[in-house]
Amino acid sequence: MAFGRLSVHIDRRMVIIIAASFSAVMALALFLVGRYWGQAVLPLAFVSGIFTFPIYALCVAHVNDLITVESFVEVSGSLFC
Repeated sequence: MAFGRLSVHIDRRMVIIIAASFSAVMALALFLVGRYWGQAVLPLAFVSGIFTFPIYALCVAHVNDLITVESFVEVSGSLFC
């Protein structure tokens, strides 16, 4: 929800880049730290999910900003695939 509110105030593409960057950093941290410290896996996976899950919704919102009313059904049908 914080990314959605942030994307209203600044460019949606920048919010997608920020979320994807933090998601990549957290995935790398999960990979590196998880090998040596097993108790850190669950909190790191949780934080990684916080950054990873909103990316799809942000991308859909960005696409919906760019399409016309006439092509809304066609584009919405192809976003799920």
